[in-house]
Amino acid sequence: MKSCSHKKCLEAGASRSKHFTARVGHEVLSGAPVDGQFNTPLATLHIWNGWADKFLTTPENGLSDTYFSLEGKYKRFGMNGVFHLFQSDTGNMDYGNEMDLLFTYTSPWQQLFGFKAAFYGADLYSQDTDKIMLYTV
Repeated sequence: MKSCSHKKCLEAGASRSKHFTARVGHEVLSGAPVDGQFNTPLATLHIWNGWADKFLTTPENGLSDTYFSLEGKYKRFGMNGVFHLFQSDTGNMDYGNEMDLLFTYTSPWQQLFGFKAAFYGADLYSQDTDKIMLYTV
């Protein structure tokens, strides 16, 4: 279990050996039209609040992110899937949901190849967005 001091969050997970991990978590970035919102202008939120990058800045009513993730590894292959349910911190608004998928392969010469996809379904925030990324490191 993990808790964060810089924002409100809670995460719990379970692993089966080193090959499979499941997690569930809830994170809140505070916000209200009267009081302002929690912002991190020098941070990258791509890794935390969905890979479609809809929440690179905290909405005026804040952001509540409930997420479920599954991660697995087998030999040179890796997989990660994360499902996000986004809502406002105040005002009881449904922002939408997002499914993030990552598949990786590490070559015998240790080069990583990755396929990353994000599928955001908008409700009351922004617009539907799909992103596909290919990369190597």
